[in-house]
Amino acid sequence: MRSWSLLAALILCIDVFPALGQWVEREYQIESGWNAVFLDVEPYPSACSELLDGLPIQGVWSRRDDGSTIKVVGPIPDLLSREQELWRVYYPQDTPHSSINNLTHLEVGRAFLIQASQSFTWNVEGRPLFIDREWRQGSLNLAGFYAGDGNDATFMDFLSPESDTGIRLAYDLLPTGGWTEITDLSTSIEAGKAYLVQGESKRGAGAVQTEVGTGFSFEYPRGTNSQTLKLICEEGQSRNVQIALGNSADIPDGSPSLGQDPPIPIAGPIAARWKLAEHPSDPWKDFPATVRMDGSATPEAEIRIAIDRLTMGSGSPNDINQGILTVTDDGGYSRQYGISGERLDPTGLWMGTVTLDAVSMPFEQGIEQIPEYTPAKTEFRILIHVDENGDLKLIDEATQMWRPIGNHPDGGEFVLLTRSIPDDLSNELKAGLRDGSIPDPLRISTVNFDLRDNDNAPVDLPITGGFVPGATLETTVLLRDENPTNPFHHKYHPDLTVFENPLPSEVWNINREISLFIDPEESAEEAEAGWGDSWLRGTYSERITGIHEYDIQVAGSVYFRHLSRIGALNGE
Repeated sequence: MRSWSLLAALILCIDVFPALGQWVEREYQIESGWNAVFLDVEPYPSACSELLDGLPIQGVWSRRDDGSTIKVVGPIPDLLSREQELWRVYYPQDTPHSSINNLTHLEVGRAFLIQASQSFTWNVEGRPLFIDREWRQGSLNLAGFYAGDGNDATFMDFLSPESDTGIRLAYDLLPTGGWTEITDLSTSIEAGKAYLVQGESKRGAGAVQTEVGTGFSFEYPRGTNSQTLKLICEEGQSRNVQIALGNSADIPDGSPSLGQDPPIPIAGPIAARWKLAEHPSDPWKDFPATVRMDGSATPEAEIRIAIDRLTMGSGSPNDINQGILTVTDDGGYSRQYGISGERLDPTGLWMGTVTLDAVSMPFEQGIEQIPEYTPAKTEFRILIHVDENGDLKLIDEATQMWRPIGNHPDGGEFVLLTRSIPDDLSNELKAGLRDGSIPDPLRISTVNFDLRDNDNAPVDLPITGGFVPGATLETTVLLRDENPTNPFHHKYHPDLTVFENPLPSEVWNINREISLFIDPEESAEEAEAGWGDSWLRGTYSERITGIHEYDIQVAGSVYFRHLSRIGALNGE
């Protein structure tokens, strides 16, 4: 029998997470004449015709090759004239040369040559993305560096000699279009400026470099709770690395360029915590994070970053909290990453493991007995479904199945079924199983509940309350006298039959008054990612009448796992 965890994985895979933007603002001082600029953000809009409209520029150039390599050092006008086929260019729309424009967008991680007719301040809004362009050894590269605004970053630290030739060169672009060699490599690097350099590639970094696991930023759709940021320290070097969590700038105005998604509104600041991957049992910590790196002793470190949805609060699937992660070290390195995540949404199926460890002694009607601890613990499973409106139901069985749907863009959808499935849908799906158009379903159930209505038909039982930390959930399960699982009746025992016209003394209804409390403090203290999103902890209590002359109370704990994010039952 296939594991229910497979069901959880399948359902999580069908979530669609839109491309997001976490926004920062950049300011570039453009001088009259020639400038070399390094963009560490994806501009918005990225189209040159929109981004550069109205600015006093005469032209913008970018190398065609990803590595932005240049063979010789020479005046820019001569270089552009001699190697026209290696460059893409943009001229303002109102100039005679605009007809040959082939540079349509400005891209993140690239260096650009800008010729300006006068000095001006260029303000750019964009997204910091993890995109590293190719760096070719043995060649001059038009490239920039991830350096802070201070004076700590130097070419000595950010540019290593080539391993085979020992060459390490750096040139600065003059307003006249010529290059001047930076002979003193202890010279500070200017943030946002590009240079002509040759040496060992560090991806624009100093002694410490960063890598992200997947994607161009840290995105946390529902079901994704932690990701990894890897730090790599150069041998023989040591640095103190700090990772700070900050707010995103406001979303930019205007319309996106072709290929760009419109900005998604910022629902609020992102909340996240961190810990070293090598210490998985440590508790999660608040930002900022400080990590000591040593290229000889600890050349690599993996930082696990977990989203804290419990702090961010509840929201709809359209609520995206956004922020900025900034990684810096005491050598002048500074690089930013976008971080975003959906807010807490309990929609879907939750499986709880109830552990009872306290029971009361029936003493006398009207005298309240507090459940007392017992070493004879028992466990059972409980299933709760939360729909898109936040309404809760207690169910005794759930089946996930693929339902083919005509004219559906995906060919169909996954549905979550209970024993109260309508006959027409049940017949439709059974036919699909018989003809092989529907793969085998996955099912989970609980033996501790047999939910039926007055006609003994299966029913999904409503629960009051909200499935969020700090809430109390309550419902009453009625095990009717005629229910086949009623312990006072047994069809194979003549003394335990169900009477056709029973006397009041022969009716054995059993009531189970259930109360659950979702404990936010206990959940937040766990050394595990996924607070409130993938798991929750709480307390469970139950008052049982009908078993004994007096009420029986039991109590314990409950641990919930979020198995499915399907918000409707039985294809509603």
